[in-house]
Amino acid sequence: MTTRRADAAGGQESVGSRIRRLRTERGLTQRELAEPQYSRAFLAAVEGGVRNPGDRLLAHVAQRLGVDPDDLRHGRPPGAATAMADALQEARRALSQGKIAHAEEMFARICTDATGYALPDLACWATYWLGESRLQAGDLPRRWLQCTSGGRRVAQQPQAPSGGDSAKILLA
Repeated sequence: MTTRRADAAGGQESVGSRIRRLRTERGLTQRELAEPQYSRAFLAAVEGGVRNPGDRLLAHVAQRLGVDPDDLRHGRPPGAATAMADALQEARRALSQGKIAHAEEMFARICTDATGYALPDLACWATYWLGESRLQAGDLPRRWLQCTSGGRRVAQQPQAPSGGDSAKILLA
């Protein structure tokens, strides 16, 4: 479904590296991206990993780059949250049509991806529906394990700032 970019060292791309990559892809200089609210030197420090960007800088940079601030912060591809919400709806349809194995596979993938992209609402709903698919398959022990371990895993995630729209979308 979605993939995360790795940096040159093979680890996850930092916010500063992500800003630099997007800035250079768009042909902008540090000065063009930073000003008028921030200095070129401050943006250079963020891109170099010397300074951590605050919410206001991320909002400014994201707006100038044409991306969502949370996507920039968490390294999500553009539209990843919407794509996962759509995939969750598709998996729910598959479950309602009796395609239990296919739905279970989709719910598990969505849960993994949503957890990796700091989308706790989607991860929680995917975990819930994964448990429901196991219940429909008659696998009560795995259903119980899914509900108890999934809740702890989602609760341990850092809360991503969001408008809470994913829960509204999924309940509709």
